[in-house]
Amino acid sequence: MGTDKELTISVEKSVLKDFVTSLLGQRRTIEQVFDPTTLFVDYNWITNILDVLEQRMSQHECLLHSLQCKYYYSNGRISSVHDKNSFMSFSDNLMAETVGIDLSVSYLITFPTTSIPENQTVRAQVFSDASVKNFVGRSSGRKAPLLSYHIEFTNITWGEDIASILNRHFEKLLATDTIGKLYCFLKEKLRSATVVLGAMAVLLVGSLVMLMVSGSQNAITINAENVAV
Repeated sequence: MGTDKELTISVEKSVLKDFVTSLLGQRRTIEQVFDPTTLFVDYNWITNILDVLEQRMSQHECLLHSLQCKYYYSNGRISSVHDKNSFMSFSDNLMAETVGIDLSVSYLITFPTTSIPENQTVRAQVFSDASVKNFVGRSSGRKAPLLSYHIEFTNITWGEDIASILNRHFEKLLATDTIGKLYCFLKEKLRSATVVLGAMAVLLVGSLVMLMVSGSQNAITINAENVAV
């Protein structure tokens, strides 16, 4: 048994070495970085990341032994939670806009080919303003959205499955990004007076779509257009 700050697992002495190796030893990684033009995210989409992961976890004997989620705000503040219940029900009364969420979860999973649990880690980062962190290849002054995930695993099939699951989940936002790109393109063309009234109608429709997307706000909204919560 353990407390909120401790985790106690019974392991036979004969497999202790293999158990420690599974936690610290040979690992593989998959990382995917997306570069959307616009980004509108409500907190339901964020919490659904954990939901879709746990649907896959249900196929094995597993234990969520670590969760940390950091919330980044436009005023420089960073808040954190460290358990599932706090993450799923998170809310606050800050007036500052949320500009980023960094979620990391670790599971101990017993696969059919192993006799001891092995540590698997998934990290997802969702930022409407990537300049608040030092991302590789991005200047500190650039304000642009970013989506990424990073998976550390010992079982190849599991790792590839998780990557596919996250890709499908992120595609929902990337579809919205396609609308955003069209909106920004037409807006720029209208500014230079190179399109006709027909394009203005398309822009109006695009604006309404963007308004509907940005209006689907929950406890936390990440908005690349810097619309305050």
